[in-house]
Amino acid sequence: MSDEAFSISWFQAQAICQTGSAGSVMHGISSEEAIYNAIMNYWDWISPQPNARRHLSHYRNGQGADYLENVRSLFNANPRIRARIFEKIGDQLRINPRADSGSIIGHGADDGVEPPIRQQDYDSDDWLNSNGNIDEVYWGLIGDYNPFDNRETDDRAYYLRALRRGTVFLIPVEIRIRDPYTWHPYEYRPSQCIHQAMERLKSSGAADYTTIGTAQFLLPSVYLPDWIRR
Repeated sequence: MSDEAFSISWFQAQAICQTGSAGSVMHGISSEEAIYNAIMNYWDWISPQPNARRHLSHYRNGQGADYLENVRSLFNANPRIRARIFEKIGDQLRINPRADSGSIIGHGADDGVEPPIRQQDYDSDDWLNSNGNIDEVYWGLIGDYNPFDNRETDDRAYYLRALRRGTVFLIPVEIRIRDPYTWHPYEYRPSQCIHQAMERLKSSGAADYTTIGTAQFLLPSVYLPDWIRR
């Protein structure tokens, strides 16, 4: 959730925070615990967001353990993310045609490099509120595709390449993500009161954690350099 947006208006955020404050008085719990409950209820009844709820519950109760993300569901629910990552894999192969694996890393404001998955790439608010910017994506192509690949003979690779000449084909690719889930209480944003409350939850056991996950996809050859497609 690096630089997570918490896709919600200022008025909605204030309503959640005020509901939490009222709940704190009524139920004798801390304001941050009441706001946590209000968010969970909001994502359950008003704007159902099951993935975001699971992430927030893990932040509250997971004791900082890694969270295993369903990367296939993430990519399937957000076609713009899938297309962006496939394009970046193709860009790296154009620079280094001999590569069969690589990484796409950017930490936004922290290092001045755009994250591989940005807030504006999401099609789903649920997934946006689950992860926000994702800072690290690692990829590896699977199978016979590269005449320069030392894992196979040149003859075999060139033979496979000849069979594919002028066709669109699919290459299995493994994609792995890694990203910290944190809140940002000191950055002004419409949902700042929520970020501040979630940060205070650490005093009663909540903890930042790292989201990880791996999945395999079929990469259409239209994303690959011409020398692979021909």
